[in-house]
Amino acid sequence: MPGVPEVPEVPKVLRVPRVPRVHGARRWLAAGGAGLALAASLLLVARVAPERVPAWLGGSDVDPRFAALVEAVGEQRYVEPRLTGGFRYGPLRSATRSGSGVQTANLALLAAAGELQKAADADPTPENLHAWGVAQLLLERYDDAVHTLRAVVGADPTAPRYRADLAAALAARAAHTGNPEDWQAALDAARLARGLEPSMAEALFTEALALEAIDRGFESQAAWQRYLRWDQDSEWAAEAQRRLGLRSDPPK
Repeated sequence: MPGVPEVPEVPKVLRVPRVPRVHGARRWLAAGGAGLALAASLLLVARVAPERVPAWLGGSDVDPRFAALVEAVGEQRYVEPRLTGGFRYGPLRSATRSGSGVQTANLALLAAAGELQKAADADPTPENLHAWGVAQLLLERYDDAVHTLRAVVGADPTAPRYRADLAAALAARAAHTGNPEDWQAALDAARLARGLEPSMAEALFTEALALEAIDRGFESQAAWQRYLRWDQDSEWAAEAQRRLGLRSDPPK
């Protein structure tokens, strides 16, 4: 018809531009998933065992429950075996046979132990009783410490740190009384802790100490060497080297 403009013909097929494929996308997603899984694992560790969070992720070598005890003890060492919780290395102090040792003069230690006792009395969870048991040990209340820590292990036998500190309490009592049965019990507890966490330095140290005390020379040397595979640079490692005869310098 005259005067009506002509409508242009619509193409039958519209070509949609092809989106280029992103190479390595699956690898990127897999890596991202692994990273999220690692982050979730670290968050779980932070909730269950905050003392095991690496320092580079904002963690600390000191278990928050033991912070006051660790601060009160400082670089003094009241028991020969190694305790969990982040206690620093120090030369061993002599214990008394009276049961009222030099620890009673440490008012900060007494105050910290008192707070842990209150927490354990008010809420006797394995975590609170564990901290109180370690405090009893540092106060040279060996029988009480062994009793408390045995109860904690009974409540949660899968926690390696509970077994490691029970081993330390048994070893400390054995060193105090000379009872060979306690040394054997300390060895058994340390080995069970190491079975649950093979790299646990505290259990490895106490195991080697117990073997040395029982006078099983070849096994104790192997145990100290095993300890040094996991800890090579600390002052605890230097003591292990001295016990192996690899170093002769005394602790400062």
